[in-house]
Order: sequence, then structure tokens, then C-alpha cells
Amino acid sequence: MPRLAALCLMLPLALPAPILAAAHDQPARATQRSVAAFRDCFIAAQDKAKRPWAYVLNGDSGGTFSTVPGADGQSPYLMSVRDADGARRVTLSGEASAGSGQTIAAALDGCLG
Repeated sequence: MPRLAALCLMLPLALPAPILAAAHDQPARATQRSVAAFRDCFIAAQDKAKRPWAYVLNGDSGGTFSTVPGADGQSPYLMSVRDADGARRVTLSGEASAGSGQTIAAALDGCLG
């Protein structure tokens, strides 16, 4: 049991390291959409483009999208959407290119609304 607890505590620290190592941070961007509306838009864009994605909820204040390199050669990225001080902020670290030439940044732009 202690071994499992230690693994659970260390896993979040180990997983983002390769993603952040190659990250190219972009400035935080604001959106008027709610966190839920932005999340739903981005998920729809990723599904339509047949890109892998994962979303980790961060309580009521937002969450983080990410992916790991896949067989299609997609680069990893982290994108957080947060509701802080009455404004929604979206931050993209790294950028994944899809086979169609569309980028995560393009999907982000389409969902900022």
C-alpha cells in the first residue's frame, strides 16, 4: 500500500516532464466563453480532426488538455483553461501538428470565440 501511495504521488510529476521539456509556451489568451463552452468546443474540434486528446478537470476552475506522441507523429502539448478573477485564460505549451496541417493553435483560435 505505501508503494502504491508513493507511485500515485510521483506519477503526476513524472508524466508532464517530457511534454514540458519540448514545450514552446505561448502567452495566455482570454476568452469570453465559459470554461465548459470552451472545453466542449475544443473537444468537438479534436474529435472532428480525429486527433487524440485527454482532459483533466481541475475542480470548478478549469482543466488541462494534453496528448502524448502517438503513432501519427503528433507532438505533445499541454493546454490549460482556467477561470480566475472572473476571466477565462487559456495557455498553450508545445504544439501538436495533425496530418491535415491543422494545428492545436488553430483549434484554440476557433474556440476562443
